[in-house]
Amino acid sequence: MYAIDVRQIQAPIKEEYRSHPERARIQDVVHSLPSDLSDPTRVRVGRAGPKGFEIAIGVHRGVGGDGTLPCSGDVLAAALAGCQELSVRMVAANMGVQLEDVRVEVSAGQRVAADEVLLRRPPREEEREHVLERRHEKRLYPGA
Repeated sequence: MYAIDVRQIQAPIKEEYRSHPERARIQDVVHSLPSDLSDPTRVRVGRAGPKGFEIAIGVHRGVGGDGTLPCSGDVLAAALAGCQELSVRMVAANMGVQLEDVRVEVSAGQRVAADEVLLRRPPREEEREHVLERRHEKRLYPGA
């Protein structure tokens, strides 16, 4: 059914956490990475080391970006969507439930006009609207 046995992988991890509850805390740390300071519309973030990674992020088109890189809102929404789908898939695998499909959509937005730099005044209450919406759908194989 699944190519990876999640229970087998997680068994020693769970035992470790049961034996040492103080170790059952995960701390993810990401840093900004050196980048071209002459371009204020692009940055690099990530983690160094053998299991390191890098994400290039650009300013949103709504505030002057060219749209060729994901903006920070895209990266945040992608992280939340990935977390949700991975959770659904891991739980399904642990339960022996075969999924037909999983689709997660996360939408994040904010009013650009509320930016104090653009308005040259503090934002009014109605301009402080921040929206984060998450939807997901799961479909099991028929009869599962």
